[in-house]
Amino acid sequence: MLSIHKYPPTAFKNCTYAHERGRYLPPVNPPMNWWKLLAQTKATKLLKNTSSRRLKMFQKALITFFAIAISQNYSLASSPYNLPQVSAPRELVEADSEFREGTVTKLTAKDVERFIPWAQNAENILTKALEDSNNMGLPDRVTYLQQKIQSVVRSSGTKSYQTLMRFSLNRGLLLIKELLNETVPTQPGVYENAVDIMDNTIKIALKFYQSDLTFQNSIQDGAQTVVYSQADFGINFFNAVYKSVISVADASAQFRLLYKAYEMLNWDLARDENALEYSEEIERIFYVINPMDEHSSQDDTFNIKRVRELNRLNDLELKTKLASINNRS
Repeated sequence: MLSIHKYPPTAFKNCTYAHERGRYLPPVNPPMNWWKLLAQTKATKLLKNTSSRRLKMFQKALITFFAIAISQNYSLASSPYNLPQVSAPRELVEADSEFREGTVTKLTAKDVERFIPWAQNAENILTKALEDSNNMGLPDRVTYLQQKIQSVVRSSGTKSYQTLMRFSLNRGLLLIKELLNETVPTQPGVYENAVDIMDNTIKIALKFYQSDLTFQNSIQDGAQTVVYSQADFGINFFNAVYKSVISVADASAQFRLLYKAYEMLNWDLARDENALEYSEEIERIFYVINPMDEHSSQDDTFNIKRVRELNRLNDLELKTKLASINNRS
């Protein structure tokens, strides 16, 4: 991308200087004459002190070229369409998927009214499940927790309530399925990994139960709709399961789970109402996972290599950015 911050300030009326990127950002919906002015400053530098008619014609052509090129390159830097086209994890959106959660990001008063009784019942079942499972052996504990989570999710029936609580449970079940598909449960550590993921899944689901109740409060206070903070949910869910995922000893399973975790996180960031605030993180994740085959390899050396590539993303400071955005709102 062309750096334009060194050019005369006349070209940057109504612009914002982005210190962290070292360049000026164009105004929202800039008129073509803005691009032309910017292009003229560039072309003038290239053709300084020339009076030749042919060179002046060339200068006009350069101005037009720069105006088009720069406007496309900066193509509304404040627009989410400038972000990579992040695809949804297929398991979460395909019509026949058992993990389908849909793409709803807003709830009406009627939606909230319907899911509150389900959420309250789910909260009771999950809290009791955590307590009851503590004294079980590992294999029984895995089976018991998985069944309880499945029963809660399935009790939403064909309605598939669009709640953050349900999303958490749904995604936890997806990760468990991937873990058990990639490993033999009797392998050392697999049952422990499964219990760890399910424990953290239930705990984050119970945390988001409180968020779901705030939807009800908002509606009761007169709001016509409530909007999810997809980034808030995605970051918190990812952080809740990340340590569980990287503790998986099997290389193929760790790769598959880590890939799905980052894929879900990036989808949440990309469809958040503040997606542009996360543009650098979205791009970093996208350009790491997009070229990868999401399926694990028979070659564990190759799986380990890809796990290392994914783990280079662990320096993303998403919690800090999320806190900053929340403090402003």
